[in-house]
Amino acid sequence: MQINFWSLKSRSRTDRKRANEFADPLRGEGLIRIRLSKGVGRFAIGLIGGLVWLSVHSCVVGEQHERPAKSPVQLRAELQTLETDYKEKIRKDPQDAGLYVQLGGVLLQQSRFDEALKAYSAALDIDSLRAGAFAGFGKVLFNRGNAAQAILAYERSLSLDRENVEVYRQLGDAYLRMRRYIKAQEAYQAALTIEPRHARTHYNIGVAYSGWRSYKSAVASFKKATELDGQYALAFYTLGDLQCLKLGECTESVGAMQTAVDLQSDNELFHTGLGRIYLRLNRYEEAADAFRQATELDSSSATAQNGMGQALAGLRHYKQAEYHLQQALSLNLAYPEAHYNLSAVYLKQGKIEEGQRQKKTFDRINVYFDAIRKSRMQLAANPNDPIAHYNMGTVYSKLGLPQKAAKAFKRSLAINPKHVQAWHNLGSAYMRQDRRSEAVVAYRQALAIDDTYELAWSNLGNAYLLYGYFGQAKHAYKKVLELHPGYPDALHGLGSVALQEGAHQEALDHYRAVLQSDTTYVNAHYGMAMAYRGLGDSTRAAMELQTFKTRQIAKR
Repeated sequence: MQINFWSLKSRSRTDRKRANEFADPLRGEGLIRIRLSKGVGRFAIGLIGGLVWLSVHSCVVGEQHERPAKSPVQLRAELQTLETDYKEKIRKDPQDAGLYVQLGGVLLQQSRFDEALKAYSAALDIDSLRAGAFAGFGKVLFNRGNAAQAILAYERSLSLDRENVEVYRQLGDAYLRMRRYIKAQEAYQAALTIEPRHARTHYNIGVAYSGWRSYKSAVASFKKATELDGQYALAFYTLGDLQCLKLGECTESVGAMQTAVDLQSDNELFHTGLGRIYLRLNRYEEAADAFRQATELDSSSATAQNGMGQALAGLRHYKQAEYHLQQALSLNLAYPEAHYNLSAVYLKQGKIEEGQRQKKTFDRINVYFDAIRKSRMQLAANPNDPIAHYNMGTVYSKLGLPQKAAKAFKRSLAINPKHVQAWHNLGSAYMRQDRRSEAVVAYRQALAIDDTYELAWSNLGNAYLLYGYFGQAKHAYKKVLELHPGYPDALHGLGSVALQEGAHQEALDHYRAVLQSDTTYVNAHYGMAMAYRGLGDSTRAAMELQTFKTRQIAKR
């Protein structure tokens, strides 16, 4: 089927810009607004956008068990040598499209995505029907978290070359990330018609089955993968995990999980999976042993520490359980299950107040459980997914963890530096940490990408206002009003600037304009009270202050 994939060969500036900005996210996800309340930033954060989620914990896109024997240093040196060789060949024969495709592949392996895109685009400038270039575009897009555009690129590649089995597999991976499970199965089945004994493809068909909760069919596919490749540790792990957690066949699943452990005894994830099965079977001693081995392999695994706490609680070793659950939370404060388990352990020890406090924390965090789990599983499948990092940042912001939020946004931006919302929300995370100069830089980075981003202008104005740079703040607020006349946050900001500059009548006029635009904007009454006080009208100041207090109470 011919895919209507827009031409990457175009030489227009618009299309060139578009080719370099594939991974720009949709506007409207995870926005963070700052409103100033009596000189202090108050944050209201918007909704978190949807993420890819495969419904089983272990069901990530499977890789074959083989790994290159070369060390990272050797591999890097080899790739650099290949890059130099291809560039020299291109210098000698600049019209060979295949050389550009090969160079793109080498750059892609080094995660140099922008350079890879340029190489693939150069190939299409020479040969607009070069299937490998479209496949390369798909790989870059997929690695940057833009599965929807990757699908278009892969399908365009397959319309030119129907026999490329690897592109069918990559297309299936992209459909999995989009949670389009039937389409993923179709792509993988097409790959199997070419190479029917490919274990990874059977594994990923199982992932697709589990995505729409056909767990028995998923188990059959995972078993097929293990039959075809007896060294495929991830397939044994996923088979055991799914069989126990979704079909309740925990006794039967022990063997598969133990095989995964035997194949990769240094893999903390597999020991944790075995411990989880033993917990389901109430075999707490064996569970504790599995989790102990997991924590020895990776003491920073919050999941393993949490499991150890559960196993020790099952053995009624509550003090030790408390220690491991606290360790889990020190590693990952946004871990709902660990808060719940610690609450139960505290209550078992008669620590009623601590138990109730942990239960309240669990209730607060559990609202975001699905979003947290989806992001983490997406990152398990692709650590370079900028959208998953971004969404974790928005969750951390909602939970009042600005340092963690900032780290997540920075990880997202390291992969896709053109993610305008990540720059904006990084600025807001910095504001929460009182890192105002860094917030200003982040907001300005967002505006360098999109100078019509009115929320970024508004929050930049707030940052300047708190910094005491009143002229810059006023400019930012006026920019918002050019884009959105009557925008209440900007009007309020101008009122605050005028108030700080002692222009009390001007401030009063701005605050009145705020209430004309939004009668529910409570902070405007506080500003009016301060303006009236500055004008010497204590009666009206008292009235507005009382209105502010009354409406504040009513909003709670």
